[in-house]
Amino acid sequence: MEDELIDLLVEDLTALSKILCSEEALPPSYVRINASSILRKWLLDGLLSKLSSFTGATYSLKTYETSDVVEIIKNNNQIQFYLAGGIMLDGIPMRGFYVSDNEAPPDGKLEIPKTQLKLFTQSQFLKSKRSIPSTHPILPTRK
Repeated sequence: MEDELIDLLVEDLTALSKILCSEEALPPSYVRINASSILRKWLLDGLLSKLSSFTGATYSLKTYETSDVVEIIKNNNQIQFYLAGGIMLDGIPMRGFYVSDNEAPPDGKLEIPKTQLKLFTQSQFLKSKRSIPSTHPILPTRK
């Protein structure tokens, strides 16, 4: 079972790197169909935890810490939607995306703080707030 999981992880990581690393713009379906199903299998369905227990290894997930952003958004009704980033776009890290009803500040300063990378355990990652739904009329309703 351990060897099968290792082989499956290598296959999935190879597929992700081939499908999602490109100089050209990627169709959104590539991410939605391929990446989400692979990540769901390893994180939510627990294959990564099984592999970790078989091998005795510990692992962490490097992603952006969003707790400060979430606290600010809770108290700012002008920010209608937030989604944590974690991708590189033309070599620039995209730390998050948000929609605000406020006018863009002339100095270009963001309404939310810059997020920093942090190592999370699987449990910490799955419990962290990665998105905040919207009350904006063109986006899904914020609860």
